[in-house]
Amino acid sequence: MKHSWFLKFALPMAACLFAPHLTAQTVAGQISGLITDSSGASITGTSVVVTDIDRNVSLHSKSNESGFYLVSPLPPGRYKVRAEKIGFRVHLVDLVPIATQQKAELNIALQVGTLTESVTVSTGAQTVDTTSATLSGVVENKRIIDLPLNGRNVYSLAWATAGVFPQRPAQGGANEGFHSIGIFTVNGGRDSSNAILMDGVPVTMNSNTANMNANSAVPSVEGVEEFRIQTNSYSAEYGRSGGGVLTIATKSGTNTLHGSVFEFIRNSKLDANNWFANASGRKLATFQRNEFGVSSGGPLVIPKVYNGRNKTFWFAVYEGRRQRAASTRFFTLPTNEQMVGDFS
Repeated sequence: MKHSWFLKFALPMAACLFAPHLTAQTVAGQISGLITDSSGASITGTSVVVTDIDRNVSLHSKSNESGFYLVSPLPPGRYKVRAEKIGFRVHLVDLVPIATQQKAELNIALQVGTLTESVTVSTGAQTVDTTSATLSGVVENKRIIDLPLNGRNVYSLAWATAGVFPQRPAQGGANEGFHSIGIFTVNGGRDSSNAILMDGVPVTMNSNTANMNANSAVPSVEGVEEFRIQTNSYSAEYGRSGGGVLTIATKSGTNTLHGSVFEFIRNSKLDANNWFANASGRKLATFQRNEFGVSSGGPLVIPKVYNGRNKTFWFAVYEGRRQRAASTRFFTLPTNEQMVGDFS
């Protein structure tokens, strides 16, 4: 009994800390296909190994009696594929990029030979999903980093997908702050019926305003690998959603230590005054916004205790925001003649 606390608390915490790269099923993709010989006949029992290039983590599979194989779950990233069977040359595919929830089809034709011989293919897998009627779009990491985001609201990148339209909140601009997070409509649906998931976990919840949703998680732009927004005909697992389904995949560490330091500045000294302020002889109102932070990731290594290369990875990001602003407002007051006319 004296060790029961260890079983209840210490072991689960250790499992979470030292577990290999885990990703929710709803974020991960997959690679599947048929393995045949040069005549088109299926080959049973072919060993297929899919390896994450950046983390050197491998998943294994074998083709069944129909020659079909399936490797899943695969977090978004870059992969290489190796297929081998006694009596045939080793088949290598050096690069297969997998996006969030992507179901890639990679058919393999083995050539007769020995395992000491190999055939390397540079072309990737078929990116068109032939197993689902879902309409969706992926916003990859390059666009997340490169596109200008006023207010650093990663959810506003959903507007880059066909059929998605921004909703302007009651106050401020549609992209000016966190009050506008996740406010968008998909193909005419209500914004309150959208579903947002982060690494497979729902982050939408009821807000204080009736028929409107709020989000419990606000990811930093630097911490998002990519996301997919499904706009129509998605599968039954998302049946509770009447609008769109946005699935976010956060970043993970790799075998190489990497990171970034960033700061984004908006300052009224770089802006021009508006026409109304100029007409009334007023100066431009002061506005200063600093968004800054740091991100880093890599393998979990504790000297002389644990070496997590190829097994365990970490990633962390901090983002801060400081804003100072003044505003100029204009009101129209009635003249004396108008006041008299109203009461006469």
